Amino acid sequence: MTKQISPLRQRMIEDMTIRNMSPSTQRVYVAAVANFSIFHGRSPDKLTFEDVRDYRLHLISRGLKPNSINPIMGALRFFYRTTLGLKEVSEHIPYARRADPLPAVLARDEVERFLKALPNLKMRTAFITIYAAGLSRRVDASCRREPEGCRDAVAAVADRVGGEAHKRETLNVIENEISRRARGNGGAVVLGAGAAGR
Repeated sequence: MTKQISPLRQRMIEDMTIRNMSPSTQRVYVAAVANFSIFHGRSPDKLTFEDVRDYRLHLISRGLKPNSINPIMGALRFFYRTTLGLKEVSEHIPYARRADPLPAVLARDEVERFLKALPNLKMRTAFITIYAAGLSRRVDASCRREPEGCRDAVAAVADRVGGEAHKRETLNVIENEISRRARGNGGAVVLGAGAAGR
C-alpha cells in the first residue's frame, strides 16, 4: 500500500523537477519540509517565519552544525519562495554562517619552541617561510635567485596575510635566519639545493 502524496508536496516536487534539481536534492528538500511540518504538527503552508525561526533554534539545540542546517534552510526557502510564492518570507530565512576555515594561530613562544626543535637548518628555514609567509612560490623563487629579494617577496606576502604587525614579525624572523646562515657560511648565503642545512 503506497502512501498518498499531498497536493502541496506534489506541487513542490513538480517545482523542483521543472528546475532540473537532482533526485537526491529533491529527497533532501521534501524530507526537510516534512520534518519542519512534523515538528510543528501543522501543514507547512500554515507555518510562518516565526515557526521557521523556532525550528532553526531547535536544530541548533540538537547540536546541528551549519553544514547540516543550511540544506534544511535552503529547502524551506525554496518551499516558501517557489512553491508558496512567498518571496518576502523566504528572504528572511538566512543561511547559517560557516565557521572560518582558518587554522589556529600559534603564540610566538610556541612557534619559537617548534622552530628551535628542528635541528636541520634547511628545514627550520622552510618552516619559518611556511609559517610566516604562507609559502608563496614567488617568495621561494625569489629567495633562490637572490637572498636580498627575500625581504621584498616576504614583505609582500606577509602584508597580504596579516597586515603591518605580521609583516614586521615575518621580516624579523627571515632576516635573523638569513644573517645566521651568512655567519655560518663565512658571509655567503646559500639557499635551496646544496645549502648547508645540517
